[in-house]
Amino acid sequence: MSNETTPTLDAAPIKDAPAPFSGVVDSDNDTHPADFILRSGDGVDFHVRKDMLQILSDFFQGMFSMPKGNDPDEIRRDEKIVLLLPESAKILYALLWIAYPRQTWSRNPLNESDIDGIADVHAAANKYQFTVTERLVKEMLEGPVLLDAHPHRLFAIARLRGLSGLAQKAALHTLRSPVSVYPLAFPEMDLLPWSTGRKLYDFHRQCGEAASQQVKKAALTRSLGSAEVKLYLTTNDETGNLFIWWTSCSLNFDPQDVHGANLSTAQVEAIKIGPTERALINGCNACSNHADNDLVNFARQLAKDIEASNIDLFERLF
Repeated sequence: MSNETTPTLDAAPIKDAPAPFSGVVDSDNDTHPADFILRSGDGVDFHVRKDMLQILSDFFQGMFSMPKGNDPDEIRRDEKIVLLLPESAKILYALLWIAYPRQTWSRNPLNESDIDGIADVHAAANKYQFTVTERLVKEMLEGPVLLDAHPHRLFAIARLRGLSGLAQKAALHTLRSPVSVYPLAFPEMDLLPWSTGRKLYDFHRQCGEAASQQVKKAALTRSLGSAEVKLYLTTNDETGNLFIWWTSCSLNFDPQDVHGANLSTAQVEAIKIGPTERALINGCNACSNHADNDLVNFARQLAKDIEASNIDLFERLF
């Protein structure tokens, strides 16, 4: 029968965590039963083994290596010491489930789109020094689902936790929205200094300006017959050969209206070879064989150039 040495009359009933942390002896752990309990902030007991925690966590390795005396306030259940933790059962279950080597990622309790859950587990892994688990959960924070949906919040999380790689990725993803659109409020926003938010705004603006300048530098207006066309000249970074991309000056495209990341991700869809240019190109045997491929090459090279510029701007600002 389960019992505690310090029961309280008004305390909510304590529940056991799901397997494999329920404390129920089975064929997998009957020779190494749990000898320690982690109790969540919402009253759920996780039955664990000290030796396992010492392997997984530098925090617990240090705690268990310290000499222990008799503590009259120590909580025990079934002769096991109970350590009270503020984290919820959901966070502790995901933390331990990922950390334990007998588990597999195929049944990960964390959803790839649950930014709150992933961020909370990452914070717990960092707090209790579950080094490997922290790295695995950090990879989830850097997943495309979260970066696309929550770039501003991920930038804040990364800056607060010293995750420079994630901060850069998140900042680059914020460029996918107009500079005038501010993100919704999120918990970490108030923790960042005002200067950091201002830098992100400046980064966004400067990336757009730099992308516009890169397009302008590549554009040369020329007359071809009765039509005026722009020739975009650039060098193939793989072959070193010069290739040309055509577009009409009448095409509704103004680099000043396009942000840096939009240029780097959508220029092929936004800028096409129009009917006028197509007729001119088809009249030239040399041009007609290479025009479409040149367009793809130009788009690819422009994307690389803008991305490199954006990264350079980030490193200079942050």
